[in-house]
Amino acid sequence: MIGAALSSSRKRMPDPSCGKNSGVAHFDRPSLPKHGRPRRSTGSSNSARASCSGIFDASAIGNAFSRHIEHQADQYGLEVTHGLTPDSSQVAALAFNLLGDVNLGDPEPNPVDVFLFYDHPPVPDRVQFALTYDPWSRGQSGQFVK
Repeated sequence: MIGAALSSSRKRMPDPSCGKNSGVAHFDRPSLPKHGRPRRSTGSSNSARASCSGIFDASAIGNAFSRHIEHQADQYGLEVTHGLTPDSSQVAALAFNLLGDVNLGDPEPNPVDVFLFYDHPPVPDRVQFALTYDPWSRGQSGQFVK
């Protein structure tokens, strides 16, 4: 891309020392605007910027999808253990806190960092969900385990 930007901003001119039609060419200096800096080609820089932006956007979308799947896995785990262990929501919250401690999870992550870089829900969100998810108290069944 850099080579394309450089070659497009230079003019190919015949070398006057070799004769008019000698076939030998040299590269002339790029034209300078009034402020003295060479003009930049915006085409290649915009395409590079778009490529990086596309990759960055795709990873953020992939991370959001992964967080959703992991949240559903947490919900499934709570539904499976509901009748098997006493006080299963407290056990899950304790397990998430322990997981965060072992993995050195940020106790108060920046929401922008979560959106862009986290592929799992943050530990505080997982703990909060484990403590508040209780469809059985309203007479309903779980979404995954009926």
